[in-house]
Amino acid sequence: MKERHLGFEIRTLNNCVKRYIHSTRPPEFEESTGVHGWAIRYFYENRDKDIFQRDFEARFSIRRSTATNMLKLMEKKRSYHS
Repeated sequence: MKERHLGFEIRTLNNCVKRYIHSTRPPEFEESTGVHGWAIRYFYENRDKDIFQRDFEARFSIRRSTATNMLKLMEKKRSYHS
């Protein structure tokens, strides 16, 4: 029986998930990265609610600095496309 390595299996699964997400995203998210696309979807699905940065951090299990940088980058990209 062939020995399987957990790291390789995780990497393979990650690639499959990325391909699936890329193939199923709507055309309007074409230029966004996977994580940015998830963020946009989160904001869209919760558009009728007040969303605070701490909610965003909790939803994506990220630190405050990561959320801040990500949101700033998304705002910057949006201003380029407006």
